[in-house]
Amino acid sequence: MKILLATTAILTASTAMADGVNYGRLSYDFSRFEQGSNEAELGLLQGAIEYEISQFLLFGELSNQSAENGGSLDRTTLKAGAGYVLSPEALIGAGLIRNSYDYDADGLEADGDTSGFEVFGQYQTAQFGVGLNISVPDTDFDDQTLAQFFGEYAVAPGIDLGLWLASDSEVDGTTYKFSADYVQDAITARGYLLGDTDVDAGIFGARGSYAFTDQIRAAATFETTYGDDAADINFVAIGGGYKITDGVWFDADYGVVSGDDIGSDIDRLQAAITFETGTRTRIDDRFAQDATNDNQAGLGSFLAISN
Repeated sequence: MKILLATTAILTASTAMADGVNYGRLSYDFSRFEQGSNEAELGLLQGAIEYEISQFLLFGELSNQSAENGGSLDRTTLKAGAGYVLSPEALIGAGLIRNSYDYDADGLEADGDTSGFEVFGQYQTAQFGVGLNISVPDTDFDDQTLAQFFGEYAVAPGIDLGLWLASDSEVDGTTYKFSADYVQDAITARGYLLGDTDVDAGIFGARGSYAFTDQIRAAATFETTYGDDAADINFVAIGGGYKITDGVWFDADYGVVSGDDIGSDIDRLQAAITFETGTRTRIDDRFAQDATNDNQAGLGSFLAISN
C-alpha cells in the first residue's frame, strides 16, 4: 500500500511542477531483509523542492524513515528556509529543522520531537564549488553544533571529485568522505571512501549503472568495511531500472550481506520509485542526497535496520 500511494503521488508530481522550480524530488525506497526465519523491513520517503524568485531561493525538504524489526520506528525530518543569491556564484541562507520520532519495541514506547536551525553558504563555478553548513539540531541543547564542509572539483568532462568533512561538537573526531563520480554516455559510476579520524574503521563502496536504452538500465553495487576496528561485513547487489515516464524511474535489486561478524548471509530485496527533475543549487543538499543514495544502495540500509 505504501508503494502504491508513493507511486501515485510521484506520477502526479511529475506532471505538476511549476515554473521557477530549480529542483524537485519525490521518492520511496523499500528494503526487505531476510536471514533464516528473521525478517526486517525499511522504508524511506523523500521529498524536496527548490524554488527561485528573483534573487531568493526558497527550499523545503521532507524525509520519513520507517522500520520494522521486531519493533517499529517512525522518524520524520522537515526542513524549510530561504537563501539569497549574492552573485551568480555565491549563495547564503538559513533554514529551520524539525525532527519527530515514534519508537515501539521490546515493551518500550517513546516519542518526541526536536527543533533546530541551520545556516549555510557556498561559492560555485563551472569547475569547482565549496560550501559550509553549520547546524544546531536541537535548540534545547544549543551547545551541540554540527559543522560541515563540502568541496567538489571537475577534473575533466564527466569526472568530478568530492570531499565532505563533518565535525560534531559532542563527538570526538571528524567524519570524512572522499568520492569520485563518472558520467559518460550510457555509463554512470561512483566510488567513495567513508571514515572517521578517531576510529580505525570505515566503508569503501562503488556503484554504477549502464543504460541499454533510454528506458532500461542495469545497476550494481559493492561495499566493504575496512580498518582494525571495523566489523567484517561485505555487500554486493545487482539490479535494474525502467523509466516509466520522463523523470520517473522504477528500480529494483537483489543483494547479499555477508561477513564473519554477521553469521549466515542476509538477503536484501529492494525496490524504489523516484521522480527527480532539475539540479540542486545547494552544494550541501547535493552531497546529502548522494550520501543517502549511497546508504540506500549499500550497507547503510542494513546498518539502519540493525540499529
